[in-house]
Amino acid sequence: GISIFVGMFTTASSSALLIPSSLVPFKKFAMIIVCTSGVAFLTTMLFFGALMHLFGPQATDPRD
Repeated sequence: GISIFVGMFTTASSSALLIPSSLVPFKKFAMIIVCTSGVAFLTTMLFFGALMHLFGPQATDPRD
């Protein structure tokens, strides 16, 4: 989980530096990247974990 968080954090923070730009394309591009990184992180941490719990590999040996 920490590697996914750090990847999201570095991507979002480096993109956030473009938000105060006076050029509109840079500002819009930065907002898209920040929002996409945030949604992808939340989806990975919440939804994907729940899906793996429901449909992921099942232990065949009771000791696993």
